[in-house]
Amino acid sequence: MKEKQKIRQKMISLRNNLSREEVLLKSNLIKDALIQMPELKNAEWIMLYVSFDNEVRTDQIAKELFGLKKKVLVPAIIKKPKGLIACQVFDFEKDLKAGFFGIKEPTEELKTPFDPQKIDVIIVPGIAFDIRGNRVGFGGGYYDLFLKKLNRKTISIALAYDFQVLKNIPSQKNDVPVDIIVSEKQIIRIH
Repeated sequence: MKEKQKIRQKMISLRNNLSREEVLLKSNLIKDALIQMPELKNAEWIMLYVSFDNEVRTDQIAKELFGLKKKVLVPAIIKKPKGLIACQVFDFEKDLKAGFFGIKEPTEELKTPFDPQKIDVIIVPGIAFDIRGNRVGFGGGYYDLFLKKLNRKTISIALAYDFQVLKNIPSQKNDVPVDIIVSEKQIIRIH
């Protein structure tokens, strides 16, 4: 756990040091690579995190997905029982408001849980990833809990700046690795 905390602090510091221009440029390269992937082209239901701070931006990805007539889901945090639910949104600006931790989530009228078993692709946030698909998140365990509810055929994709992709991250039994990592420089297919 201490090792993960060290990685978390270092990566957040590196990410916070990115300029707005760097975030936009790298996010755009990642978006372009992601949209071209067959996994996305063949998907109907795509769950996408809502970016905040200097995370890889997802607003332009959402815009592209809507343009491709994909069905877009975003997470909403529920407190009891602790976890995430996936909710369909139709507009990435009008359908979201500040929620838990200040991260945007669906408005109350859109907080209808979608069946996780029907999600084709989930785009997962994280602070660091390794080449085996292990991830360091914010430490709440929300995504690990949610990833366990998905169909075995659901493809999980992490978006990361290249410096966030490490050789090795310690993992615990509750951790759920991702299938693919997309950075501005590479696509890593784990399985």
